[in-house]
Amino acid sequence: MKDVYYYEYEQDSYYCYPGTYVLKNKLNITDADELKSAEREITSLRTA
Repeated sequence: MKDVYYYEYEQDSYYCYPGTYVLKNKLNITDADELKSAEREITSLRTA
């Protein structure tokens, strides 16, 4: 999954949690797989 959400520039690290490539989010989820799952679940609930 890292190759999908990979931020290679140093200035991008400001928007990611330290030591990860996961963007900072309102749910404070730092695990990429867990965030992806939560995003899918929230999106499916909103579209229903």
